[in-house]
Amino acid sequence: MKKTIAILLSVMLMLSLPGAALAAEEAPEGADIAAVFAQQKKQPFARANGSIENLNTVWIYFTDGSFVQYAFIDGEYVVFSEGNYSLPNGSDFHKAEDESNEIVIRRTAKYADGKGLQPYSSEHTYRLTTLGFQQLFALREDGKRIVAIFAGANKQAFMDGQMLDTYWLYFDDMSFVQYACPGSDPILFSEGSYALTDGKGFHFGEDEEDFGAITITRTMKFQPGLNYAPYSSEHTYDLGTLGFTCLVRDEK
Repeated sequence: MKKTIAILLSVMLMLSLPGAALAAEEAPEGADIAAVFAQQKKQPFARANGSIENLNTVWIYFTDGSFVQYAFIDGEYVVFSEGNYSLPNGSDFHKAEDESNEIVIRRTAKYADGKGLQPYSSEHTYRLTTLGFQQLFALREDGKRIVAIFAGANKQAFMDGQMLDTYWLYFDDMSFVQYACPGSDPILFSEGSYALTDGKGFHFGEDEEDFGAITITRTMKFQPGLNYAPYSSEHTYDLGTLGFTCLVRDEK
């Protein structure tokens, strides 16, 4: 797995739609994104002064048995841990209600305050139904694949001037789903389709100046008083100016 390379881009947020702020972790060669989980204030983090914080975190699992975990620290998403996982005794990401559904997490690297990502060794077995995370995605056989995941803190406008944390998942069939956090849990906030500038994708080089544009067409959206309901909007934005973090790319 390639190491994350932070690339500082323009972060002027014009409207609350996804863009790029940092370079992404690349999906392992030949692997797809198998599952995505997220939760607010869920990852304990020991500061150098001994204090403990609970961080917003996103876990991304790949079909080759590896994973990358992000956490939101000091105003940005960073790779918090890496390693591999297994699903013992017939467990899988689609048995959301099965209390026997387990996952074994083996960390090989973990973020340390003031030091960044460091070598680390741990192994723990958890029940997926009791961890308290929201599952945003699980890959199904012959189903659509994720090609990019974006995250942003305080990026989605909501009622009474609120700005919500949000996650955007883009798929290879040119559809997307958006999750946002009006409370403590991520909820499905919108869905629809997207289009990219001809010849452009979600990959950006360090010296890239023309990031291309993305057109977002929403067909459903969470709306006060209506909850999740039909919606119609279309907007086009420069991918380089929206201030989101691209967590993972998997464009083949």
